[in-house]
Amino acid sequence: DRLMFLAYAGNVIDRKVHVMAGGDQHFTNLFACAVGPTSSGRKGSATGPVDLFFTTGDRAPGVGNMLPSLSSGEGLIWTIRNPVYGKQQNRKTKEIEEVLLHEGVDDKRLIVNMGEFFGALQVMRRQGNTLSPVIRAAWESGRLVSPTKNSPAKSTGAHVSIIGAISKEELLRAVEE
Repeated sequence: DRLMFLAYAGNVIDRKVHVMAGGDQHFTNLFACAVGPTSSGRKGSATGPVDLFFTTGDRAPGVGNMLPSLSSGEGLIWTIRNPVYGKQQNRKTKEIEEVLLHEGVDDKRLIVNMGEFFGALQVMRRQGNTLSPVIRAAWESGRLVSPTKNSPAKSTGAHVSIIGAISKEELLRAVEE
């Protein structure tokens, strides 16, 4: 419960505070995963009270954007994307102009609270899936890019916190496969 509280609190703090480790800045975005017995009501429900504290009531500090799961790096980036611009021909002047294709997201904080972390581990194993490298970039720099033709979105200043829950059996199965 305490680690989950720290993950939520770190998300509220955003990129305003960091510590130096070597030459790297480490911000308050935490990645945590509870490993425990299945059906015990402990590992998956540990974030319930923490979530309520940070998201409900008039005095709740509030967290950034929230997702219940992850399926691709592009999806993660899209949730907290910068504005997306593209080229279009002006109908009147026939000149090529840069235009706003998609609004960006102002709040770059994202907390992913996955009750079943096993699914994310399975997704990361798929050939060509970008989830793992995007998560690593979220931890290391907050500059998220997936330079594909169909998904030109990027996110700068991203502050991603990830919380998961998994049983010991599922974790071992995922590691051994």
